[in-house]
Amino acid sequence: MARTLAQHVGIVQPDYRMFEIRDREWDPTIDIPEAIVQSHRQVAGSSGRVIVVTTADWLAPCHLTIDVHDEQPPPPGEGWHGRVVLPLHTQEGVVSVNQGTLGDATGLEEISLGAGPGEYGFAVHHRGREEARRRADAIREAAEDTDDEEDTIAAVKALAGIERYLIQVWPVRHA
Repeated sequence: MARTLAQHVGIVQPDYRMFEIRDREWDPTIDIPEAIVQSHRQVAGSSGRVIVVTTADWLAPCHLTIDVHDEQPPPPGEGWHGRVVLPLHTQEGVVSVNQGTLGDATGLEEISLGAGPGEYGFAVHHRGREEARRRADAIREAAEDTDDEEDTIAAVKALAGIERYLIQVWPVRHA
């Protein structure tokens, strides 16, 4: 039975409708396009050194929980969707959650994965994506006849946390 070793929780501001989980030592100019293409097909994608999560909206902040386990856990309870299992190799066993041009997410800058350098499995689950998209679209549609862009941006950002992600992480042990 998988044990939870640590839990990291934070709010992530997507940049260009995405955020990344990456090895701290990874060069972000290398092989990210592959992960982005995958994430457009299945919510999340991996190049092996970075995981990209595509969000429902480009402005609404997302709630993120990362649970670090000692072995592969079972899927979470009801209400979570889109389980996508991806590999990530780390040089130190430490990752960060990056918001693109906005930098690392507060409180998620240095996440120890517990088993040192090597390969980890990441199971990405989500909930609230459709609701966040629907509500953000409704705010933008209602604002089409106004010139108050700042109020529209504030209203969409107030949707923070409706779109939620749970990422389960565990070390991959090769036989």
